Amino acid sequence: MVSRSPGRAILVSVNIRAHPRPSVVNPTAWLRLRGTDAPAFTRAAFISGWWFEQAPGASWKIEFVSPAGGWTTWQVLTNLTLPASPYLFLDHGSWSDPLRVYRTTPLP
Repeated sequence: MVSRSPGRAILVSVNIRAHPRPSVVNPTAWLRLRGTDAPAFTRAAFISGWWFEQAPGASWKIEFVSPAGGWTTWQVLTNLTLPASPYLFLDHGSWSDPLRVYRTTPLP
């Protein structure tokens, strides 16, 4: 569940029922837990994200800079076409590189 309030942090709560294990036949297959197994996280981290509140269908270029690039080389993260508004964008790559600064540019 995701909740948001203007000017407040984003709160995300997740209920884990089983540990996912992708399969070649069915990539969304779930591993059944044995009676003694407990659900477990493989990794916990904060990730960066923000809400876009623009017209659906609007296109944006999202870039970032980090200490790994010397804070001078902007790297394109993605080109995003908003499927809905508001839309929560999450940078899943930021868990391994938490010191990132972002910029967004509208695309024609």
